[in-house]
Amino acid sequence: MSKIFRLYKEGTSTYTGWNETPAFPYNSANRDTIDDPDGASARNEITSIPSPFARIDLVKTAFKEVCKLDRKTKKVELDGKTIFHKMISDALDVGEIFFNIDKYQNKIEIISWDPSIMINALQCDGSDGHLYLADALQKYMKSDSKTYNFDQLQNIYLLNYIDGPDELNIIGATSPATLFFSSANKLDYINDIYFAEDRPFDSEFQPLYKRDFEYVKVWFTLRKAIPSFSTLFPELEMYLNLTFKAITDTKQKNELNNLTAASVDLFSTIDVVSQQQNNSVEVLGHVLYKKSNKPATEKSEFTICLNGKTDSGTLPLVLPIEAGNKYSKLQYTTGKWGTTNVAPYVDDVVELNKRFLPFDGAQSPYLTISDFLEDTIIRVPHTLNKESFYDGNIVIGEAKLSYLLPLKILFFKYFSVLDLLTPLSNGKSMLEMQTVAGGSVRVVLRIPIVGNATVSYIEYSRSYYKERVADIQRNEGGMTEFNFTGLVMPIVKFNNQEDAYYTVSCISTFSRKFNLEFFSGMDKINSILMACRNEDNLETYKAETYTIEKHNFDYIQVSDRNGFCGVLLPKYKNQRNVDTFEFAIDLGTSNTHIEYCKEGEDPKSLFKFSSIIILSLKF
Repeated sequence: MSKIFRLYKEGTSTYTGWNETPAFPYNSANRDTIDDPDGASARNEITSIPSPFARIDLVKTAFKEVCKLDRKTKKVELDGKTIFHKMISDALDVGEIFFNIDKYQNKIEIISWDPSIMINALQCDGSDGHLYLADALQKYMKSDSKTYNFDQLQNIYLLNYIDGPDELNIIGATSPATLFFSSANKLDYINDIYFAEDRPFDSEFQPLYKRDFEYVKVWFTLRKAIPSFSTLFPELEMYLNLTFKAITDTKQKNELNNLTAASVDLFSTIDVVSQQQNNSVEVLGHVLYKKSNKPATEKSEFTICLNGKTDSGTLPLVLPIEAGNKYSKLQYTTGKWGTTNVAPYVDDVVELNKRFLPFDGAQSPYLTISDFLEDTIIRVPHTLNKESFYDGNIVIGEAKLSYLLPLKILFFKYFSVLDLLTPLSNGKSMLEMQTVAGGSVRVVLRIPIVGNATVSYIEYSRSYYKERVADIQRNEGGMTEFNFTGLVMPIVKFNNQEDAYYTVSCISTFSRKFNLEFFSGMDKINSILMACRNEDNLETYKAETYTIEKHNFDYIQVSDRNGFCGVLLPKYKNQRNVDTFEFAIDLGTSNTHIEYCKEGEDPKSLFKFSSIIILSLKF
């Protein structure tokens, strides 16, 4: 039985010989009846069109195709898996890279291509091949001048991925027909650029309405700012109309409706210096825009939440170190955090303002677990006086055992001692320590953030293992022992710092050297006198006594020669208003006699006793 092959569906199968087709002449209506056997699959790029500007045409066609009604659903599908959805998604990725170019300045280079200069250079360099290329470019730009707006073209700006596999790695460019278009090459080597949860040029195609709203705004702003936008870019006009309908947030719709041509002031121009020219990136002479210099973290729900404290500059973000859905719905920078993103356990860049946000690339301060917790916890083989010192709410089975708090000084830049001691809004403690099997200690630290209705803090957890060196790349803490004891007198916060007078003693074996430093918040108190008994090593133990005058202090950082540190945190009592007394003590041979007098009154006998009991607040 014979078979008639035809592009369209309709038609009889009983023709004999040559016959006239009812579909002639071919036009756009005929073309729309042709079925793609792959269903417009996005498995392979379309690369067979013999034109140097084929990609510009394909992306223009893609916007047109996606804006059509789907034959099966009879609806417009901005979300989809066809090759047209891929080309649009990739073109939007190119535009979003331009929009966030400040974040990628070490990864992306913008190269300007001026046809009036470059084509002339091809014609004049003496190469036959370059001459033929210049001729082809001129012919196509002239014949397609109206279709693709080549008659108004000034420059094309190309994106070069600096660390790609080749000497030049063009991943996309500006387009005179659709503002942006991407390369048809495989771009899976780009793995260090992120748009919130999305990556450019991947298999998860993102329509405009699902992207960073600031980026959506710049598209709608350009629509207002470019004269005759709908005439120059009819496919984009249709796509933006459908994008507006797809947005469900009424507040966002109202914001888009209120945009005017003057709204370009919300953004910044993209400046390019090359070939002795200083240009602003444009399409057909109309300037394109990037995100303003306003921090992307300004509306992040991961921003640290301070209780009454002030901090100059941009507040850092506090980022989670575990994947999952607990923080997935929180706003990160341009999108949600997602279920797979995790911050590193440690950032090698010490200065916060010089750090780069993970999965974003912007230079902005952020904090992670190792900014708050020490790598190694300090075990002390003595009992801690829990009435006078904070122990991290730990329960210890051994009688003579305690741990210094593994908190870094940076913690106290953002939080006071009162913050640490006060339960969070859900009743949980900010810091919890618990002993686990094998003598290990698990530490949980909860850092308040702006958050949302369900999440108000980031919870960090680190286990410290007995007799093990820390491995922070795996978030495993180490443990070491400080064999010392001592006391603080008095455990009182003075109302007037001028009246403050503290004596702090550290008693240890002569062979060990411990250093005590005293802090008020993050500020170290200097010029502290220290006296040591038994300096000549005649006895096994030594006592080092520190005297702090005219300064209240919040906590003590104890360290050794190896750099291991821990915190002792007194639980001060408030000073009460008291009268002034004078005391006189007679240390007799058999009895001790004490008299006192209140200021302005006669002396009185207090008591006398034959044995003295000394009360001290030891740690």
